[in-house]
Amino acid sequence: MNDDHFYTTEALAVRWKCTPQYIMTLCRAGDLRAFRFGPELWQIPVCEVERWEAGLAVRLPAMNVEAEVNRTHHMPEAIDTEGG
Repeated sequence: MNDDHFYTTEALAVRWKCTPQYIMTLCRAGDLRAFRFGPELWQIPVCEVERWEAGLAVRLPAMNVEAEVNRTHHMPEAIDTEGG
């Protein structure tokens, strides 16, 4: 996937006129579905932002990619661009 399909917490905070910490709070709580690549690095899919803005967001757990990679030794299917 390419970076154009994701928002960083900083970019989304600018769009929503709030702080990046508020975006991280939403991600950690599972209110805003996102991929976590470390303690403070989150990527939020554009489609999730559009769902949230349309009022269709559903509370789901955040995806901790770092933990998943360490556990399985390969990238999770959610972001596997190689198809394997």
